[in-house]
Amino acid sequence: MRALALASMALLGLSGCTQVSLKSDARSDLTVRDWPERQAQLNAIKHWDVSGRIAMQTTDDAWSASMNWKQIDQDYDIRLYGPLGGKALSIKGGENYVFLTTDKGETFTEANAASLIYRQTGWHVPVDGLRYWARALTVPELPAKQVFDSVGRLAELRQSDWTIYFQDYRMIDSLEMPRKIRMENKHFTVKLILRDWQLSPDKT
Repeated sequence: MRALALASMALLGLSGCTQVSLKSDARSDLTVRDWPERQAQLNAIKHWDVSGRIAMQTTDDAWSASMNWKQIDQDYDIRLYGPLGGKALSIKGGENYVFLTTDKGETFTEANAASLIYRQTGWHVPVDGLRYWARALTVPELPAKQVFDSVGRLAELRQSDWTIYFQDYRMIDSLEMPRKIRMENKHFTVKLILRDWQLSPDKT
C-alpha cells in the first residue's frame, strides 16, 4: 500500500536552483504586464504528453520512478515505471472518476481522486491542483501568492498549503514550459523533471 501511496504523487511531475523569496517587490511592472498573456497561452494547452522522472522524500522514505503523463482536457493517464523496484503502476482519471492500478494488478476506483487516494493510503494529495501546477499556472479561484522572474515566468507559488518552485524552463513549440519543479509542504518534498513535452492547444 505504501507503493500505491507514493504512486499517487505523480498526479502532482532533480536538483535545486536558487529559490526566489516571496516578496511583493520581486515583481516588476514589466513582469506583471507580461503575466496575463503568458497565462492565457498556458491555459490554452489542454492536451499534452510528457515523460520524465518523479522523486519523493519524506522524513522516513525516499523514492523515485520514471513517468509518462498523457492529458486530454480533464482526462489523464499517468504511468510510473520502476517505483520501489516494482513494475509499472497506472493512474487514470477524469472529472468524475479515477482508477489506481498497482503493479500486482489490483485496481481501486472512486468518483473523487483525492478521496480515493486518502481512503487507500491515508495521504492527502492535491490532485485537482497538479494539472495546473505542471504548466506553471495557479489553480483558478483559489488564493495564491506568486513570484515571477524577470521575464514574466512563474518562479514561486504558494497555494493549497504547498510551496512550488519552478526551477527551470525549456522552450517547447515557442512556449517556455517547466522542466524542473520542486514542491514542498510540511510532510512531503516532491521533485519533477519533465522532458519531451508534446503540446496540443485547445481545439474547441
